[in-house]
Amino acid sequence: MAYVSVRSALECCPVVSWAGLVTGIINAVRATKWDRKTVLKHQQERFKDILAHVLTHSPFYKTLYAQHGIGLKDIGDLQLQDLPVIDKAMMMDNYDEFVCDRRLNKKELEAFLLDPANLGKKFKRCFTVMHSSGSTGRPGIFVYDVDAWNLTKSLAITRVSRIRFNRFGRQRLAFIGAADGLYAGISLVSDAPGFLYNFKPFPVCEPWDLLLEHIQAFSPDIISGYSSSVYMLALEQIKGNLSLHPARIICSADPLTAYMREAVKDAFRVEPVNFYASSESLCMAAECLEHDGLHMNEDWNIFEVEDGAVGNVRYGSLILTTLFNRAQPLIRYRMEDHVTVTSEPCACGSAYHRIMSIGGRSEDFLYFKLSDGKTAFIHPSEIVEFFVPGLEKFQLRQVEPLHLHMLLVTSGDAASVREAAQRRMHKLLVSCGLEKAVRFTTECVDEIPLDSRTGKFRLVIPFEEGTESMGTAGK
Repeated sequence: MAYVSVRSALECCPVVSWAGLVTGIINAVRATKWDRKTVLKHQQERFKDILAHVLTHSPFYKTLYAQHGIGLKDIGDLQLQDLPVIDKAMMMDNYDEFVCDRRLNKKELEAFLLDPANLGKKFKRCFTVMHSSGSTGRPGIFVYDVDAWNLTKSLAITRVSRIRFNRFGRQRLAFIGAADGLYAGISLVSDAPGFLYNFKPFPVCEPWDLLLEHIQAFSPDIISGYSSSVYMLALEQIKGNLSLHPARIICSADPLTAYMREAVKDAFRVEPVNFYASSESLCMAAECLEHDGLHMNEDWNIFEVEDGAVGNVRYGSLILTTLFNRAQPLIRYRMEDHVTVTSEPCACGSAYHRIMSIGGRSEDFLYFKLSDGKTAFIHPSEIVEFFVPGLEKFQLRQVEPLHLHMLLVTSGDAASVREAAQRRMHKLLVSCGLEKAVRFTTECVDEIPLDSRTGKFRLVIPFEEGTESMGTAGK
């Protein structure tokens, strides 16, 4: 018979788990009132604690840090920047030595993830397991222990969904997105406390007419899901095909662009909340009621931004340190996202700094090899903010190294929208110095398909992928 420690048994106990969630909710609310000095004090204490933990329990971190002359004795004077940066490849190549709990191993976790029967279940009755969407071509495995999962849910309840007790019953919570696997989004919302929420998923792979029929029948109080999917619901509401009256709308996963936000507001009379999450850390940042950037949860994460700074604004690639997950801690872990962060005070008074833009992943940059041998690029934030009246949806595909082709879904006069889009893109190309080098074409379509691998909408498809499916592009 396998030996199970008292601590392990307690960790899996539902009563202990619920107690941890309630405690987490109380603490998460209290922490929103901290001043900047208190936030940084707790952040530093938790950093030292998680560092001591990995040096004791993770053979990977212990060996890596020893190669840099770092051991337990050095923690007192150590700064975060003294540690080497890691990435997903390093983690997955050394997974069994990377994790801090010996009950975890890569082979068993992969088998668990592949079995459809495990949807909604815990690994070894204790661990919440998910995989990344593999946008870099290499999926990652991410495990949350009981305490880490309760902390994550506490942050989501208090800082994202902003819990409202309903004396007439539970709030109806709808999730629209990929729901047929152990993905980050569905893992979080499907585990929402049953005494607060009546949860129902609406998979994006479901026939669209059926999905609309089902979500209308459910009549959710809260809609959560991929920004592109929520936007599609908004268009149906505007057309009169839906009559939903949600009190709160939460968007994540793919970019919530300016035109998407306006459409959602027009359709539902609700300002959508932009929520930044990933498999690595499922509650990194969310908008406050001012809707002017996403406040980072710096009490439980450390966000480093490489590359550049201007005044109070930092921009570049994101390096993440998680302070709450003792099963699989990430210390100076390079993310795929590019962000712009500001330390300017928010009108809401929060001490937590804000992310002002998220550029998506590195492959969303468009690179152009020019005739003089130089390489130019268009930053994804320029494309995210692309907006012209009457443009309901678009996708930009790099069909040749120096050829951009835009698919347009329009309302009203398609010819006028197409002409406006061409003028707007010409202005962007001029600002990048690419107006003579890069050809730009447009095509009006009825709909733009979601990515078949991830179930998400791809705003930008670089050349390497775009060539595989374009066919008649450029007509």
